[in-house]
Amino acid sequence: MNEPTQSVIYARVSPTKHIKTENDLHQSLEESINICKKDAEHEGNIIIKIYKDEYVSGKSSKDMPQFNKMLSDAKAGLFKRVYCRRVNRFGRNRKDMVSAEILLSELEVSIKFIENGIDTAKPFGKSIMAILAELAEQERNEIQENTERGRERLRNGMPTRSGKPWGHPKKSINIKSIRQLRMMPIRERPTWKQLSKDYNISISGMIQRLKDAGYWDEERDV
Repeated sequence: MNEPTQSVIYARVSPTKHIKTENDLHQSLEESINICKKDAEHEGNIIIKIYKDEYVSGKSSKDMPQFNKMLSDAKAGLFKRVYCRRVNRFGRNRKDMVSAEILLSELEVSIKFIENGIDTAKPFGKSIMAILAELAEQERNEIQENTERGRERLRNGMPTRSGKPWGHPKKSINIKSIRQLRMMPIRERPTWKQLSKDYNISISGMIQRLKDAGYWDEERDV
């Protein structure tokens, strides 16, 4: 019987509309983690750590702190296998994704993308990984193009088919006050969930406003 492999989970969810669970996690993030846990258990492997990039875009690995922490820990030899729900959760930048796979391969760390049926521990898995990484990047580009077309319609005042204007009025909130609240000591600091309720704006919306105002710091979450 083979010894259990020290393994980790990587899960990411983009900064979009979300539904929180009882564990205060994005619903999709929790689902991804549970899927990975079940697969690792089925293979008889041990999950020693879970890396979660919540409300993070996959367009560049530079903006994925937990992804980079995972690669750093891999270099330190902490694990030998990564479980991820899908290739596009691993990222949406082909160069970054393939570079990460090559690095992990050199460190003898395999990646399993459960819902894609890809396992880089197998020769065929490496080839498919490269193809799907390119498709993930193309999908990201298409989303950006569609978003920009919508913004262009909004700028030009073009109506929708229903006759209603594009987009929604931007809520007026005091971003500086949110930043000050999030800079308070941990015991006194309100959670993102509390701020979302108090200011009547989504968590992703607040984070985007903070980024636009130049207040966002990935290391401190504000």
